[in-house]
Amino acid sequence: MNSNDQVITTSNGYRIEIAYDQFASDPRDPREFCNLGVMVCFHGRHDLINEVPSIDHRDFSGWAAMEKHIKKAHDTAIILPIYLMDHSSISLSTMPYGCPWDSGQVGFIFVSKEALRAEFGVKRLNKEIREEGETALRAEVRAYSEYVKGETYCVLVHNADGESEEYASGFYGYNHEESGAAECMRQFIKTFGAEEGMKLAA
Repeated sequence: MNSNDQVITTSNGYRIEIAYDQFASDPRDPREFCNLGVMVCFHGRHDLINEVPSIDHRDFSGWAAMEKHIKKAHDTAIILPIYLMDHSSISLSTMPYGCPWDSGQVGFIFVSKEALRAEFGVKRLNKEIREEGETALRAEVRAYSEYVKGETYCVLVHNADGESEEYASGFYGYNHEESGAAECMRQFIKTFGAEEGMKLAA
C-alpha cells in the first residue's frame, strides 16, 4: 500500500483511514521516543537536530575533525555520516546523494559502545550486534527525514455517526507497509468489525 491515504468502511459502518498527520511528533523527542543513536546536524538555512549542545561545527576544521572528536569523546561503537538533499524539499540519508550542487554532509549519527551494549544486554560487541545497531541508526535517520519532509501519517477510526473512536500516530513515510500504518489499519479493521475476509489493497 503506497498511496498517501486509504479508506476502508466496515460492514457495520466504521470508517477507518490512513491520513496525513499535521500534528505528528518529532521522532527525536526523548519524551516520546527512545532512540539508540545520537544525532548532531548543522545547516545554514535549516534548523536541524543537534543532540549534543557542546558540539559546534564552527569549532572544527571539517567533518573529519568533528568525527575524530566524537569518536574520542563518546567512545563510539558506530558513527555514520548524515547527508542532506535540498531540492524543492529537504531529505536526509546516511548515504551520499551524488549531487554536488543540492546536497552535502550535514552531520553524524552515532552510538557509544556503552549504549549499544545496554541496548542488546551484552558485554561484548560482535559483528552481528554492530550490524543490527547500524541498521537501527539508518532507520532513525530515515524517520527523521520523513518528519522534516512532512511525510507523517496517522490511522483514524470513526463510527457510523462520524464520532472519533480510535487514533494511532507515529507513522513516518509514504510507504504505509514499511512504516507500520498498514498493519495498524488491519488491526483496527479486525477490532471494529470488518466483513470477514476483507483485505487492504497491497
